[in-house]
Amino acid sequence: MKEELTERIKNLETELGSLQSENTHFESENQKLQQKLKVMTELYQENEMKLYKKLTTEENCHLETEEKLSKVDKRISHATVKPETYRKRAKNLDEELERTIHYYQKRTISYENKAHDN
Repeated sequence: MKEELTERIKNLETELGSLQSENTHFESENQKLQQKLKVMTELYQENEMKLYKKLTTEENCHLETEEKLSKVDKRISHATVKPETYRKRAKNLDEELERTIHYYQKRTISYENKAHDN
């Protein structure tokens, strides 16, 4: 019985040593993984900041481009309106000139007829 207990104690001590060694290994592995997680989190945050800065820069460029395009569009619209206004004005003046010519032609004919009658 004593021998069995002694044997049992030896087995338990061996198992304890093995479990302690395994525990040390897992603790070491856990520390490595914790460190890796910390590094990965830092890298993720750095990358996130870089991407945010890039996005902000691109958004600002996009807004500037849209603003420039809007100004150019206004200039084009204004430039298109001016010639159209001048065309209409020229057409109106041309029509008025035609009416004036017809008026004076009729008047001249009327004066010629009166002169002929006298």
